[in-house]
Amino acid sequence: MDKLLWIAALWPLLACAVHAWELCAARRRVGKVLHATPGVRGAPTLYALVAAVGCYAASEFLPALPSCVLLGLSCLAGLLASTQRGQACGATGVQCRCFSYAYEELAEWRLTGDHLRFRVGEVWRAVALPGELHSEVRRQLEKLAGGRESRFSR
Repeated sequence: MDKLLWIAALWPLLACAVHAWELCAARRRVGKVLHATPGVRGAPTLYALVAAVGCYAASEFLPALPSCVLLGLSCLAGLLASTQRGQACGATGVQCRCFSYAYEELAEWRLTGDHLRFRVGEVWRAVALPGELHSEVRRQLEKLAGGRESRFSR
């Protein structure tokens, strides 16, 4: 049973590595954050509670160390995934939930209302951006993604 639990722990370990890599890549693409909207609140407390209750329950029926490692890594993977649920508009790119793009990657963009709307592929996405930041972001977009402003924004 120990070996199976240790093998099972490799999957959440891999998930943690992938989420951590994507988190670092998103921060690199977005650059200095100008405006952000947080994602899920309360997730860290919920995941810590699930891990604690799970470890207590698992120690009654399963080998304690491997089952606690499995539960801890699973909760950490869930926590890392939940941090990617927000939105951010930065100096060099945008993040919308788990998707992040450098401004150079945007096929089309427009600043309307309190949002920066952008298209990558066939899908339009939007991130919150207060009107007072539009001029600064517009300068960056024209510099890094010039000529791709949507015809609907004019």
